[in-house]
Parts: sequence; C-alpha cells; structure tokens
Amino acid sequence: MSPSLLAELAMVGLVAGFVDAIAGGGGLITLPALALVGLDPVAAVATNKLGGVFGSGSATLAFARAGEIDARTMAEPALAALLGSIVGALALPYAPRQALAAALPFVLVVVAPRRWTSGSARRA
Repeated sequence: MSPSLLAELAMVGLVAGFVDAIAGGGGLITLPALALVGLDPVAAVATNKLGGVFGSGSATLAFARAGEIDARTMAEPALAALLGSIVGALALPYAPRQALAAALPFVLVVVAPRRWTSGSARRA
C-alpha cells in the first residue's frame, strides 16, 4: 500500500472513531473502506474488529469504573458474546473468500439501518 493510501485510511479511521464515539457504528465506515482498497475480506473484518475491541473495551471499563454495570445481569450475555466471537473468529478463515467479498456489501446494507436506529444515539 502506498503512503497516500495509508494516510487516507488513517483519515477514514479518525472519522469512524469520531462517529463511533458519538453514535456507534464506526465499523460501518471502516469495513467498506478496507474492502474498497482491496484488503482480503478476512483481513478487513479482522482489522475492523480489532479497532472495535479497543473501543468497546474502553467504554466497558469506563462504565464498570462508574458502577454502571450489574455483573450478575450481564454475565450471561457477555459469555454468549464471547463464545459467539470465538466461533466466528475460528470459522471466518474457512469461509470462501469470494463469497465473503460478494456478501459484504449486502450485509452492511442490512446492518447499517438497524445499528444506527438502535445505537447509543437513540438512548441519549
């Protein structure tokens, strides 16, 4: 990748981080950008998720420190999310690359309206 392309991706990441901090859904910006520059679909999803881990992790830590998380209520959903993420991460490399590349735009179109109508902006 050229330095100018990396700079453009960095700008996309900055904008996505800003959107994510305000309303959530920054991955809906970064994932298409990574796919459009020709990144392998598995690498694009993994790169996108890595950024999401840090964003969600820091938000969870902040809420936990503020005493806003009831561990008993959240234990079961957290375990389900952990198991689902492990299964997804292990299964993704075995999915056909061409099918992933073809499905990615459609998945984003389906997920985007739900994400932004059920996200943190609505709860505010």
